[in-house]
Amino acid sequence: MVAFGDSTFDKKSSSREGVFNLSKLNIELLFVTLNKSDKQFSPTTMYHDYAITPSLFHWQTQNSAKPIAGKGLSYIQQKQNNKTVILFVREQSKDENGRTMGFVNFGPVEFIKYEGSQPMDITWILHGYYMDITWILHGSYCILCLHIYGMNLQN
Repeated sequence: MVAFGDSTFDKKSSSREGVFNLSKLNIELLFVTLNKSDKQFSPTTMYHDYAITPSLFHWQTQNSAKPIAGKGLSYIQQKQNNKTVILFVREQSKDENGRTMGFVNFGPVEFIKYEGSQPMDITWILHGYYMDITWILHGSYCILCLHIYGMNLQN
């Protein structure tokens, strides 16, 4: 939040949700935790977010979003409104030692399509970076490794 001017040494950001709107900058930040546990997320926030391909990401909006108005419509009209949406992803909330895990910045994303309502299922395309998703078996669980590559996906 410091990079976007919302948090300083004197003022901590009030953001606690997975979506943070910086209206003065026309930027929206999406914070996604892939592996959600019922210990840290309520049943109403167990959204289904995942990579579809290395350059496409499936994201579920908050439960109140509708395609005909408000937040849902703003995602659909992202391009017309010249809004920048930036995707941050982490595997899980806490590591094996109980420490909060950080988010990886996958950069700006562009709206491709949606399905449904309350919540809406949105497909975003990543620009400039992509996810290389590798499942590694470690003991009895899988670890999702996210690698960032500086590539232009439009070529």
